[in-house]
Amino acid sequence: QLFWLADRYDRPVFAGYQREMLGRGQPIGEPYRERTGNTGGANDWGVLDLLWYRPGEVAPASELPLDRVFGDAGVATFRESWAPGSQFVGVKGGDNSVNHSHLDLGSFVFDALGTRWACDLGADDYGLEGYFGEGRWQYYRLRTEGHNTLLIDPDGSPNQSPRATASIVDHGSGPDTAYAVVDLSAAYPEQARSVRRGIALVDDRSALLVRDEVRTTEPVDLWWFMHTEASIRTGEGGATLSREGEELRVEVLDPDG
Repeated sequence: QLFWLADRYDRPVFAGYQREMLGRGQPIGEPYRERTGNTGGANDWGVLDLLWYRPGEVAPASELPLDRVFGDAGVATFRESWAPGSQFVGVKGGDNSVNHSHLDLGSFVFDALGTRWACDLGADDYGLEGYFGEGRWQYYRLRTEGHNTLLIDPDGSPNQSPRATASIVDHGSGPDTAYAVVDLSAAYPEQARSVRRGIALVDDRSALLVRDEVRTTEPVDLWWFMHTEASIRTGEGGATLSREGEELRVEVLDPDG
């Protein structure tokens, strides 16, 4: 599709990214499977690549902006760079009442060192009983705790309001830092007066910072969820995640202990 978009909107950078992703800059005449031994899959040249490919110069992906905020969808994405293995984070607000949606306002994904550390579990089996009916919020992948967000005073209910919306209320980009703030207050009307989540790449975009500000009238039981396929080794003040030969340090900065 990126080849088609490049031609339709005169954006050679889209074609450049498609070629980097599929062929790492190699000519189309040299099949991907012959270079790598790959016999198929997401990174293989396909018939649509052949139909929509146009010869000529392409622009490198490095010309694309590192940060984007999609206000209507309530989604923000930030990158360290366009180099393979660099850090990437995406956070979402949005609308819990949209068709097929999950109770995932405030959820995020995070990539670094060439692997995904904070992941999304995705959809469950659409054939499950009540999946699009009264039983929808009994399934873990669809509920609040099935995502990388906050659970406040859990009592067996879906936790986030199924009718809530969350918008990005602040964001900024600079050479060393990029951030977005999502107002999650409407998601927890019974549990809190105000809930905001800030997501930022900091320290020359080399580290991810997640900052949650929760204001309540009474003490609450607050849970912080992050799903990962990594092995986890806990220690004082945080944990070390291990996956695919890489390690990531996770630290709780506040509150102490």
